[in-house]
Amino acid sequence: EGDLVVSEYRADYSFDGSLHESYQYEVRGSDTYRSLNRIFATPVSSTPSEKAHVTLLSSSVPQRTLAYLKDYAGVVHMKEGDDTAKKLIQERAQNNEAGALNPGYFDPGEWDISYSWKLTPPIERGSDADHLNIDLATEHIPYSGITITIPAEGVLKVYPHPVSLQVTRTDDQYILTGTASADVPLGFELVLQRGFGDGMAGEVQDLGQVSISQMAGDANPWYSSLLAEFPRFTFFVGIFMLILIPPLLFVIWYRKGREKPFTVPEHLSVIPDSSLKPWMVSLIFAGDPETL
Repeated sequence: EGDLVVSEYRADYSFDGSLHESYQYEVRGSDTYRSLNRIFATPVSSTPSEKAHVTLLSSSVPQRTLAYLKDYAGVVHMKEGDDTAKKLIQERAQNNEAGALNPGYFDPGEWDISYSWKLTPPIERGSDADHLNIDLATEHIPYSGITITIPAEGVLKVYPHPVSLQVTRTDDQYILTGTASADVPLGFELVLQRGFGDGMAGEVQDLGQVSISQMAGDANPWYSSLLAEFPRFTFFVGIFMLILIPPLLFVIWYRKGREKPFTVPEHLSVIPDSSLKPWMVSLIFAGDPETL
């Protein structure tokens, strides 16, 4: 995980477009990080805009740190901070990045940051259903604890990203829990009742006679869960091999690799075969064949 990890991440999404996120960062190194941030892979703005699907409504950052947003156009938004801090964000932050800045670096420990967003994502409509794909994070540090809640009304199928997230349902919502390695896409896909997207915050796009169920199923095949577990599988296989190989090599050496003792008599008990050539007898006795 390195010296920076999101030890606890919670996201609550509603069909009115509201997304509330809370991060608990665990910093394990000193004098290393001046900002703790999150980055969207889609345009982000500080006010509603036709060019951005994500709008930052508010954020809460630790005391003595500065909240900031660098929007899709590269403009830095900060309520507090001097020109030096703003210049630092301008130079170091990526577009569509929000976070907390500590010019004096974050000390080791746990730091809590929360955001409120307004999402207006595209909603695809096919011949059988509607489709929503929410990408919460693409470039990110490891998340060791994830909880995402989604309304259950109108939802026909939930595809979590990564597929290793566990999906459970209560009476009125789905809950996704688990972990995510660094830079593994985090989010979810929903197959919705056809027409349900009309009551949601977003832009409905009619795809005609496309089958949403088949399209979403093809994009999330059954074996994707096996692929998601492959790195974990290879890790444990590697550990097993590291433990197994030393004793295995010892057994092979003990049975096959050691020098075997042999008794070499001073005199032969039988007459050598007459078919042996003198040089063969020489090798047997390691002496001069003329003296035999």
